[in-house]
Amino acid sequence: MLYFLFPRRLSPAGLAASLLMATASFAAHAASTETEPNNDCASAQLLGKLSSGADLAGQITEGDVDYFQFTGNPGKWMEVEVVRDSSTPGNDMMAGIVDNTCLVSAANNVTVMGMVPADGKLVFAAAGYGDWSFHGLPAEFGSYHMIAGAPRHAYLVGTVLDGSTGAAPAYFSALVTLLACTSSDPASCTQAVNSAYASDRDGSYYLPLGDLPTGPYRVKMSANGFHDPKYTQVMTLGPDAGLVTQNFKLKPPSLPVGFSDFSACTYIKAGSECEFSYQVKNTTGAPVAIDVWAHTVVAQTIGAIEAVELDAGKGGRQAKRIELQPGEKLKLKQALGVAGMPSGIAGTTMLYAALADHPTELVGMFPGFDWRITETGTASPLWPQPHASLKRARRITLAKATAADAGAISGSIVDASGQPVSAHLTLRWCWDNADTVCAQSTLSTKSLANGRYSFKDAPTWPAGRYQVWVDDSAYDQAYSPAFAYDTVNSVKLAPVLAQPRSITIQDVTTCYGMPAEILVQYAVRLGDACTIGYSLTNHATAPMTVDAWIRVLSDRSGSVDNSDSRFLQITAFSTGKKAGFVPQRITLQPGETRVMSQAVNLADEPLYAGGGLAIWVSPADQPLKPAATWNQQIFAIVP
Repeated sequence: MLYFLFPRRLSPAGLAASLLMATASFAAHAASTETEPNNDCASAQLLGKLSSGADLAGQITEGDVDYFQFTGNPGKWMEVEVVRDSSTPGNDMMAGIVDNTCLVSAANNVTVMGMVPADGKLVFAAAGYGDWSFHGLPAEFGSYHMIAGAPRHAYLVGTVLDGSTGAAPAYFSALVTLLACTSSDPASCTQAVNSAYASDRDGSYYLPLGDLPTGPYRVKMSANGFHDPKYTQVMTLGPDAGLVTQNFKLKPPSLPVGFSDFSACTYIKAGSECEFSYQVKNTTGAPVAIDVWAHTVVAQTIGAIEAVELDAGKGGRQAKRIELQPGEKLKLKQALGVAGMPSGIAGTTMLYAALADHPTELVGMFPGFDWRITETGTASPLWPQPHASLKRARRITLAKATAADAGAISGSIVDASGQPVSAHLTLRWCWDNADTVCAQSTLSTKSLANGRYSFKDAPTWPAGRYQVWVDDSAYDQAYSPAFAYDTVNSVKLAPVLAQPRSITIQDVTTCYGMPAEILVQYAVRLGDACTIGYSLTNHATAPMTVDAWIRVLSDRSGSVDNSDSRFLQITAFSTGKKAGFVPQRITLQPGETRVMSQAVNLADEPLYAGGGLAIWVSPADQPLKPAATWNQQIFAIVP
């Protein structure tokens, strides 16, 4: 979870004024000097106790980052201010906080706040302006003055935690908003003046108060999947408020089926499967038969197309059917379905419970968890960290670089016969320097008629690990091997093979047999059965056995009539064979076109519900290697 608070470049006068104020406020702290090597978390310069503070001078060279570490009592807050020394040449500076896995948790230019974690070690960093990931930018350099220690400006701080488990909220799910009031009446607090998401690592948040006029304010906290927003009393805040603490406890909604005792898959070793477990409980006074399933969204796959959505339950693509007596609890375990996937793949998995055979009749849900596949199965930086060798190479070759060869990434695209292909390409970077798959998009281009391409703007991106992808609708997705890049030395890649789309989806029809168009809404009468038609064509030279399914995303679902039923408004599930979760499996001969039809369970949808339908096709038993998609047909339930 990252805090990004109004990034801006300060004028030299503003930086000088900030520097003077910081120096005056910390005159009692002993001055020191930044000491290399301190370019990563492992080599962070030790500064002693947080209570003693630090006042030091440092220097950022091109591609450099300086890391430091304080020790302190868990839960204590620290403020870091990094300002450029305007008496020397150079650029503005960034301040950042990283957690114990070296992931950036807070970043801002000049000033940032952080809370001491449970191990009592708080790591923070200084970098050149714009280096939000704190891995070193090639064009940023300069001398700086850093003041770090207990907060000396006014802030609203606190934590947002699950009241029953003490866990931090999911990524970008708990929002703390500061409301300005016109009087002491809470009803007058309507203007939002600042907001921040609570960290998904420790639940912490902070909001600066120094630029606010002194007056009445109220704090609002809202979190996805929990009870209605919480509000504080009206209070007087402003630049002289000091450190104001407001902690929040989240209360899960009371639903017929509750999820608890969750053991998530977070970091998964490449090639391995991951099992996650959870407990479901019947909170009602009557027996209930339910289907429970996990819906997974993967934004980047290694299949022929980019993204996919699928479900997992009992032994794979089928919901888990269980019966619970009043008050009964049951521990469930299931596989995520990522066996054989390479490092760099990531996704989000959510849990749903619905009345048996009625996937839109939700009775319980869990917001889910994010997961990522790494080489080691452990946490690794979410941003590219340049190899030390690349930093050294960059500094050695910087003076030798010319306009013609300054860091371009180039290559060619060819077909199976070696002939050049013109196709759309994307340059992507890896989360980790060990990843096999780089999933984060950066630059895009199109190869020329001779199949050649060149990413000439690549030097503006940080050093790290990159990959070139073919992402053209006329071709199956393909990619080059991942490669290290230092932003100075040019990279010439081997040709990437582009294959024409092997499977295509065509002739899609609506519930009533009419031709469907993408992103056009179609009406479905309340209670009507729905069957979607389409055709699949195998353009390959060999037979292909594929699985086909339809993803249903439904808004305003749920049959529960209680005060918390609003938490069951959206469901996502797949439908395939006999309108169940199991996909249809067929074998297509080379050149064969097969007309398909799949029932979609919309008969239980309430009046004026809406949603979207998407068709997915993958090789048999390989849903994370999708071959084709048609996305999406929009529906609305009408009288």
